[in-house]
Amino acid sequence: MGAMRSTNTYRTFLGAPSALGVLLGAACFVGALTPSLIPRAGVVQGALAGASFAAGYGIGALIILCWRLLHLPLPQGRRAVAALRERVQQAATGLIDDLAAAPSGAAVDVVESYCSQLPVTVIADILGVPEHERSHILEFGELAAPSLDIGLSWQQYLSVEGGLDGFNTWLSDHLRELRANPGDNLMSQLIAASEGGARLNDEELRATAGLVLAAGFETTVNLLGNGIRMLLQHPDQLALLMEQPDLWPGAVEEILRLESPVQLSARIAKVNVNIAGYYVLAGEPVIVYLAGANRDPAVFPDPHRFDVTRANAGKHHSFSGGRHFCLGAALARSEGEVGLRTFFERFPDAQLAGPGTRRDTRVLRGWAALPIALGQARAAVPS
Repeated sequence: MGAMRSTNTYRTFLGAPSALGVLLGAACFVGALTPSLIPRAGVVQGALAGASFAAGYGIGALIILCWRLLHLPLPQGRRAVAALRERVQQAATGLIDDLAAAPSGAAVDVVESYCSQLPVTVIADILGVPEHERSHILEFGELAAPSLDIGLSWQQYLSVEGGLDGFNTWLSDHLRELRANPGDNLMSQLIAASEGGARLNDEELRATAGLVLAAGFETTVNLLGNGIRMLLQHPDQLALLMEQPDLWPGAVEEILRLESPVQLSARIAKVNVNIAGYYVLAGEPVIVYLAGANRDPAVFPDPHRFDVTRANAGKHHSFSGGRHFCLGAALARSEGEVGLRTFFERFPDAQLAGPGTRRDTRVLRGWAALPIALGQARAAVPS
């Protein structure tokens, strides 16, 4: 391999998916967990054991994990994802009904009133959170989201720590309630399995719930917000989707490619390795720009163009890759497809009502606020 030199700095790869595929899929890399960025590393470690774990697991990971813990075959886990898709549709329809009740012509912040509310509903269903306590999920999700970023100020760090402490306190009380009064949700089933066979202790149960919140909230909020704005900025693409609804799955892939909710990821080399002509020593961290790979012209012709008919849009790296591929990808895609399709079916005349405000994060890309003039709502379309 030749002489190796250590720089003790993060190496950055902007390049092509071909190089990234090696990096993301190779067994010589593990997930990089930086305590200053993720104060509760146990939240991750308790949910998915194994040296190859990396950030990027969505709430679908919990579904598969639950069914494995309960010794049920994986197809039943897939049926659980399908059942959650039905719940996503119900939640989206209910939220749109609420928006439709607003005064005609009124502008709303679609991030606050829709994009953030949809994943909260799904997360609450998984965790067995009753309706009157679901505001806690939104509150803790928003407070904890900066923990996924880099370069936090001291005040941001303290705010994140306070949010995580509050979540842990609330979660302990919630788990006690579920033990006393279990419901028809996956967290109750995990608790029952743990009591029957001592498979998960309290810390691991809290870690699993933390994984659901950390990975399943902010990323989905950003996917929905990015998608709504992109489609409103490209009415020709939206018109195609309205005429050919079968294009929606591909449209979600194209949105993920062009506006990845997670812009970059990190890995730590387990052994000395030569990657794309760069020598990386064992123990050195590297930063991988997923968003850069998603615009590689060698893979995506005219890569900056938004095209909902792009045949290979699904080759993006927004869900990472290889052994680190996001286990929650199927559910994230479902939330994106159902959430966006339902919104535009009901509000086909929606328009941007202002420039919006970007989130001040580096790892995550999305909108903190996005004002939309909804226009006249149409009647619900049977799903």
